[in-house]
Amino acid sequence: MSNPNQGIPVLEAVDVFKRYRQGRTDIEVLSGVNLRVEAGETLAIVGASGSGKSTLLNLLGSLDTPTAGEVRIQGKDWSGLKEKAKARLRNQSIGFVYQFHHLLPEFTALENTAMPLMLARQSAAQAQATAKVALERVGLGERLDHKPAQLSGGERQRVAIARALVNEPALVFMDEPTGNLDSGSAERVQALLFELTERLQTAFVLVTHDEQLAARMGSQYRLADGQLHKEH
Repeated sequence: MSNPNQGIPVLEAVDVFKRYRQGRTDIEVLSGVNLRVEAGETLAIVGASGSGKSTLLNLLGSLDTPTAGEVRIQGKDWSGLKEKAKARLRNQSIGFVYQFHHLLPEFTALENTAMPLMLARQSAAQAQATAKVALERVGLGERLDHKPAQLSGGERQRVAIARALVNEPALVFMDEPTGNLDSGSAERVQALLFELTERLQTAFVLVTHDEQLAARMGSQYRLADGQLHKEH
């Protein structure tokens, strides 16, 4: 059976602007951003602090709405959708990983990873069976019943990655995914990302200050003066 999304980019931003009102002044953070991401592509966005990287990530991930322009996920412009439909789209098609893992401390690694599936109304048994496979993929098959406080920083971040991937989304956004890790853990997380991209054809869009990590991505863009400039 042919894939209906074949040939359609996973993510497309077309002339995206974002302005904020501050007192009587309009602050333009993004001014005509264009971006296209294909299945299995790895892409890094770098830029100075305050350049708008996190704002852009929130817009691309449907957590915020552009002032003008369109963001399409798998060909669908989500900006006109109601909040419930946006939430469903995020849960089905997008994963998020942040610098701080945002795991729920009272739940085990397995329960944290299963959460997106439970929100999608899968049965607990089915959700946990799928979550177990996701945790095994990131090398945590022996740590299913451990709570976040019982895991190292690198292990917690791998649980966060497993949770982001549990729905096998087309696209995962990462905001400083290795910024809070020691160099050894950061290296293991980086290796894991490339392995998962190859195996699952998931596209990864990273915002990072880590120039070394950015250089290892398939494409690198710099955000400056409200616009994206391709560097490689």
